[in-house]
Amino acid sequence: MVGALYVDGRPVLLGRRVQAWQAALRRVGVREGGRVLVTPSSPEAFLAVYEACRALGAVPVIRTLRLRSGDDPPGAVAAWLPSAEPDDAVRIGAAGPSRGAARVVLQTSGTTGPPRYVLQREDAVAYQVQSLVRRLGYRDGMTLLLALPPWSAYGLTVVHAWQTMEVELHLVRAIFPRNLCRLVAEHGVDVVDGTPQLYQLLHRYVRDEPRAIDSLAPVGLWCTGGDVLPGALARAWHTALASPLLDGYGSSEAGGNVAINGPTQWRPETVGTPYPGTYVRVSDDGELLVESPSLGCVLDEAELGTEPPAPRSLATGDLATIDDDGFVTITGRKKHLLVINGYKIAPELLERVLCEHPGVLACRVAVEAASLEAPARIVATVAVDGPTPTDRELRSVCADRLPGWAVPHRFVRVPALAYSVNGKLERIPDPCPPS
Repeated sequence: MVGALYVDGRPVLLGRRVQAWQAALRRVGVREGGRVLVTPSSPEAFLAVYEACRALGAVPVIRTLRLRSGDDPPGAVAAWLPSAEPDDAVRIGAAGPSRGAARVVLQTSGTTGPPRYVLQREDAVAYQVQSLVRRLGYRDGMTLLLALPPWSAYGLTVVHAWQTMEVELHLVRAIFPRNLCRLVAEHGVDVVDGTPQLYQLLHRYVRDEPRAIDSLAPVGLWCTGGDVLPGALARAWHTALASPLLDGYGSSEAGGNVAINGPTQWRPETVGTPYPGTYVRVSDDGELLVESPSLGCVLDEAELGTEPPAPRSLATGDLATIDDDGFVTITGRKKHLLVINGYKIAPELLERVLCEHPGVLACRVAVEAASLEAPARIVATVAVDGPTPTDRELRSVCADRLPGWAVPHRFVRVPALAYSVNGKLERIPDPCPPS
């Protein structure tokens, strides 16, 4: 590690923690190539274990989802490792022979079925770091603020860049707009990475507290990803701060980013162009297909000790379009497609349209099943901001851009919608009051 590390604005020195973890891992027999199962707790505790694994040549297996069986992957020792932090959860996996390729294993929810794991190799990690640094123009002396979990695929790419450059890295445990503005102003942050939800909160804050805009002036790059960026939010942000939100797209299976907008190469309402060396195309049914040097190997629990060859291509499960200049637009997710009386539509499309209304903060749509009295109909759950928009106003926004059958029949208003720890909109339906 070269640059300084801060958590919630306070400097953090990892040296002693890393040494303590190295000693603890050695005591239980971890050696080069061994797997260490890590359940992240706090950012600094996670980085201490991660760095200890790196120093020993071991491979951290980052588990962020509960296994349905409640058991650990095969080969794990049936005892918790004594922890340097009381709330850390770490187990030691079978220490097999090293092949010199694996760097980290991430857990992913996958498209269907139980959670699986993605093995990222050293060369894939290096490719992601080099591509990100070049696209965004990272340079020594910069200050980065990562408002994402450092154990996510993209978060780890930023962490790996910090490990190899003289940059200052700021992590946050909880996101509060006032505190984030203070951190940016006090530390002269150059780059902020966060989800669309973060920017929604920040935009509301600077709208209500106009003087807060001055505290955000040091930031040169505002980067986002992880979920759909509403066009209305992107335009409002650009107007308020005279700086674009640089949206990107990636996944754990792709090793991090596939495409991203850069400061000199960006297009609104797209996720940018692919990294050099990454190739994308759209299948006949609209799915985005990816070929990249950083594709990871997808593993089941029983395969965690193996290192199969990396795949040549990835069917992402996401729906997309690609324009003549190579800019990619994500239009939805295949598994989320709604079927309404024989028609199909991506819910993300409807949600983007509804978010064009200034009173809608976020939206989630679903299909209300058909009954003997009525056909299937679309119901929209909207989180509102300020004066509550009427049904007529919301239908008017939809009618201007959607076919009649896609206009929601009913609207349910709520104070807020649920988001995952990674900032993605949760698609588990909220209880909807009857019409």
